[in-house]
Amino acid sequence: MKSMYLPTPFFVEVSSRTGTTIRHLDFYSPHVVSCPIEVAQVIQVIMRNRRLSAYLDAVKIGLLSRVEESLTKADVYTIALDAIVVQELKGFFPDARTRGCFELFDAIRRKIKSVRQKRVLEEDHMPLGFVGDFLRTMNEFNYFVAKENKRRYVN
Repeated sequence: MKSMYLPTPFFVEVSSRTGTTIRHLDFYSPHVVSCPIEVAQVIQVIMRNRRLSAYLDAVKIGLLSRVEESLTKADVYTIALDAIVVQELKGFFPDARTRGCFELFDAIRRKIKSVRQKRVLEEDHMPLGFVGDFLRTMNEFNYFVAKENKRRYVN
């Protein structure tokens, strides 16, 4: 019998609502991961939103590495948005293996991360949903990329 290749592990919510039990997870063990409620909510939002659906694989890979830890909703948002920013940066800098591009790639990523952390701390009284947080982060991303491109071509 031929073995079937499943491309990436996928998250499954264990609940009576979905009818999934631990026994089902054990049967498909290397390819199925039990996901916490916070992760399930973010994955569902990404799958429902047409613009975000292109980032589903990057977000899943980012979240799979940290699924064993106890994550809050803010942690899940941070991991997912960081994975989205990295995927976008790879589109702008496909040759990030060279030293100059890697430094620029890393500098923009750190700037976006620090601005987002500052924004989350200052605006904790008005929490955003994942889509709102994504849109704000992408606006910051576009600003920093345009600023770096302008600086690079002027010099």
